[in-house]
Amino acid sequence: MPTLAGFIQTLSTGIFQGGVYAIMALGLAIIFGVMHIINFAHGEFLLIGAYLTYWLFHALHVDPFLSILLTFGLVFVFGQIIQRYLLDPVRHDHSFVLVMTYALSIFIVGLMFIFFKSELRSVVTVYSLWSLDFMDADVILNLQDMAVLVMAGIFFVLVHLFMKRTWIGKCMSVCAQDEEAAQLMGIDTRLVSSLAFGLGSALTSVTGSLMITSQVFHPGMGGIQTLKAFTIVILGGMGSLWGAAVGGILVGIIEAVGTLFMPGIYKPIIGFSILLLVLLFRPSGLFGKASV
Repeated sequence: MPTLAGFIQTLSTGIFQGGVYAIMALGLAIIFGVMHIINFAHGEFLLIGAYLTYWLFHALHVDPFLSILLTFGLVFVFGQIIQRYLLDPVRHDHSFVLVMTYALSIFIVGLMFIFFKSELRSVVTVYSLWSLDFMDADVILNLQDMAVLVMAGIFFVLVHLFMKRTWIGKCMSVCAQDEEAAQLMGIDTRLVSSLAFGLGSALTSVTGSLMITSQVFHPGMGGIQTLKAFTIVILGGMGSLWGAAVGGILVGIIEAVGTLFMPGIYKPIIGFSILLLVLLFRPSGLFGKASV
């Protein structure tokens, strides 16, 4: 049986990981809430953020936390281009949107394999091993992980304020509730959808930038991250921003605690088990119907 210190250590690890999961799911929640589409390429936008951060760090020596803003801006623009020229022309055919995003996923993964091969890559900074010790060094909190959690919290607060206080954010909320009513009110729903997809994609890229500081990456891991994002969004409630935050933390904690009783290789099974249980017993999620 795990000791108290071991349980606290595992719990802290789950919270740190869950904070990153929350930002990943937040991007998917915005896209689904506003556009009502399922983006199968969601995990690949995470990879774009991770590899942009990797390249900026190793080629230009840009600190990962500083490169987040540049990565966010680049992927925001890229996401808007994808929405405007690939998804918008077929937006009324949801089955074709699924096919388009799946094809986009395959295309991005192919490019990743061409440029980065299948090697495992990561970012190791001078402060990667800085930590605080508690309980006679039985509990060790990594300062970089703490910074990642704080950064995730900052992004969530900024997105929440953007959605509630800005004109564009309120337009997104209206489109999420009733797109036809939004059009009758004079809102350019195509522009709002473009901005929503760009924002959701950019937030997902931030997740990649944060995750690559603490774990290795390879081009083939986007799919598992997409499924994990779906698990979190369904757990919290499709389209719910608070649901994405709470769901991310819960999944992170459950995965971490689960590794106390089974090998870490089975971690993906834990997430999929959560998804199945939620779909069986509470398909509307923790926070009920979708809302943005």
